[in-house]
Amino acid sequence: MAESELSLGEIPKLRLTTLLNKPVVCADGALLPVGGVTFSLSSGKIRHIIVKMGAALQSEDVSELYLPFSTARFSAWRIAPASDRTCSPKGTQRLILGKPLYSTGGTYYGKLTDVLIKNGILKLFYTENGVFSAENLYAAGDALLFRLPEPYPIGQKIPVNTHAQTRTGTSVRFSKQVTRAALHCFLREGRLIEFTTSLPLFLQKITVW
Repeated sequence: MAESELSLGEIPKLRLTTLLNKPVVCADGALLPVGGVTFSLSSGKIRHIIVKMGAALQSEDVSELYLPFSTARFSAWRIAPASDRTCSPKGTQRLILGKPLYSTGGTYYGKLTDVLIKNGILKLFYTENGVFSAENLYAAGDALLFRLPEPYPIGQKIPVNTHAQTRTGTSVRFSKQVTRAALHCFLREGRLIEFTTSLPLFLQKITVW
């Protein structure tokens, strides 16, 4: 491997637009454009680079190649594949620029303009209207669907020594995170303000910056 080249899986930060601006150099010297990537919805890990076949190279069955992302070599001007496959990888989702983003409540966030990738994992999605955390990606297909963030303090970490009692005096055991049931319990006790002000602030997962 040339000194100026890195495996894509070793790059700490990478924009999808940077990847799209590099040609893929095939074994025969042909230069092919990158169309997007595939990724795992459960882990956010980039699996493959989608390469568009030129008109002269296309067949009735093959119009794209899929290059393993982590082993492809990346330099200042090109991407060199370690291997390729012609069939669409199972268990992955396609990610290309221009896809619309929506919330699970139907709010339109705009079209995808870029993606931040860290160590091969999706981190941030960019549209003309904002930036969205990959942690909140709920589904992917012809559009990208994001969960609406829970209102504060739902999902916050509950301090270890937090305790409460039912009306009959029975101690209540809580999960590690704040739930609506926990809030109702402290509301009944008249301790809701005391409880919420004991929580670590600003740990809520932020969807839009």
